[in-house]
Amino acid sequence: MEKTDFIQVRIEPEFKEEVEDILNQLGIKTTDAINMFLKQIVLTKGIPFNVQLPAPHLEKRYRAAEELYNSLDSEE
Repeated sequence: MEKTDFIQVRIEPEFKEEVEDILNQLGIKTTDAINMFLKQIVLTKGIPFNVQLPAPHLEKRYRAAEELYNSLDSEE
């Protein structure tokens, strides 16, 4: 029999519900998703996605596309 170990994580109940809803739609159990993530860490020898702060222009909210375009033009 394969031995198992436990990892306990505290998360907000609403966040857990949202995650479980998405995973259920994908047909994946939460435990399986976590195991997939951990296996990818081993395979990639690191976090399997970029971990970075968002670019400053992505944090700002714009009221109209023209406002966004003007902001991007002024950065050049």
